Amino acid sequence: WDRARHQHPPALHSITRCFFICSLIGGTPAISDETSEIAWFAEHEIPENLSTARILPHQITRMFAHHQNPTLPTDFD
Repeated sequence: WDRARHQHPPALHSITRCFFICSLIGGTPAISDETSEIAWFAEHEIPENLSTARILPHQITRMFAHHQNPTLPTDFD
């Protein structure tokens, strides 16, 4: 998804978002230079304090839809 076509705060750079549905099959999730916190949550528990510069609630909702129905077509802007 093109960041500029969604309700993200203004930015200096053009950014394209790519989302992937995957499963943790080994190891332990860990924070890194790009991740300050890790948490699992159900669709009805989407945190209110998301970094809207990075992701928007409707984008997470769409990923849950893809998870529930893997036959959905890929979304493109």
